Amino acid sequence: MNKIEKLSTVPAAFSTIGEKVNELIGANPPLKAGAGITITDSDDSRLIALDTGVISSYFNNNFRFRHPFQVYLTTSGNANILTESRAYTSLGTSSTSITNLTTAFSLASNTYVWLQFTVSSLAVTAISRQTGTAWPSLVVTSGSPAVQTQFNVPIGKVTSSKPTAPGFEFKKSGTSYHFEQLLFSHLLVENRYNNLTAQIYAFPWSGA
Repeated sequence: MNKIEKLSTVPAAFSTIGEKVNELIGANPPLKAGAGITITDSDDSRLIALDTGVISSYFNNNFRFRHPFQVYLTTSGNANILTESRAYTSLGTSSTSITNLTTAFSLASNTYVWLQFTVSSLAVTAISRQTGTAWPSLVVTSGSPAVQTQFNVPIGKVTSSKPTAPGFEFKKSGTSYHFEQLLFSHLLVENRYNNLTAQIYAFPWSGA
């Protein structure tokens, strides 16, 4: 049977779950059997089993609010970042290219994702998307007096399952995890002072 019918009767204790299941079934584009749904039919009943990891991925890709630097699961189970994500090095309409921005990457139990800005003479010379198992220093300097050579902006990280946090749930080897989204806006690089040392860093901006 190809078409999944909405649930018509649900016990009161499970009414909230029933509403969510019907939302999934009535989704446009339709959610078909095979995309995280297993259907078992008998003469007088139908059992619908949901793979929460796949369903979370489906909704993340198709129905959730989209925003700059949004991390989402791809159909292959890897992660990617929304293309419409921009970093500006000055006020204007031209953003700076970000290396590896839309290159898919895998999520593990300890994956951290950030943007690395290379700095020379208080100017950005390159930006790239990076992953690792811990946060790098937010601002990197060298020499004495200190001269800034880099800064890093967190995008998000993998934590234990946390369905109410920003981001999305996913499964790895049968274990539930959560990708916690930390960045939601385009970025603008600004000049700042930290302990009387001139530095630059990127802050949320609406973009252009």
